[in-house]
Amino acid sequence: LAREGDTVTPAILTQIAAIKSTGHAGRPWHNFFGLLFVVIGVYWAAWKFAEHRTGGSSLTLSKHKAFALVASAILVQTALMKIGFIFGESVAARMAAPFNDPVIWNFAIPFAAASLLVAMLVDTQLAFLAGMITALFAGLLAPGGMPKALFAVVSCSAAVYGTGRYRERQSVTLAGLLVGGVN
Repeated sequence: LAREGDTVTPAILTQIAAIKSTGHAGRPWHNFFGLLFVVIGVYWAAWKFAEHRTGGSSLTLSKHKAFALVASAILVQTALMKIGFIFGESVAARMAAPFNDPVIWNFAIPFAAASLLVAMLVDTQLAFLAGMITALFAGLLAPGGMPKALFAVVSCSAAVYGTGRYRERQSVTLAGLLVGGVN
């Protein structure tokens, strides 16, 4: 619309305002219901996976309790990610360069927390599923979208691998170190 150094005319301002307002009229309800549909579909898939999963778990949990644990871990993880993204933007707004980029602060979000918890308490299959779901939600919540989702997939995979490999008392510490190294 305007190049650097050009004079901004009222016509250009009108075009900029039109671009800013595009996509906002009547769309919040569509976005809400679309997101609700995605979340319900993802939780339904998680329920079906928990219902038909194979393999033993560390705790003897029924499929209902296993699903409740996975669903609550995903819910808490999603809330932590949203808070982390908001906090990252808030902190970045107050910092000077090079720390004024919210992407830098987003690396402090514990993307693998749900996977680590589910792997420790249930099994690695459900932990990997929980990690993929939280990675999907990270992609939906993050300002950058796809790069954060990919980062979350790698982080969750490392957590599941690290927890599945170690079964001693320090397995959480070792898995955390592995996740930190991979990240």
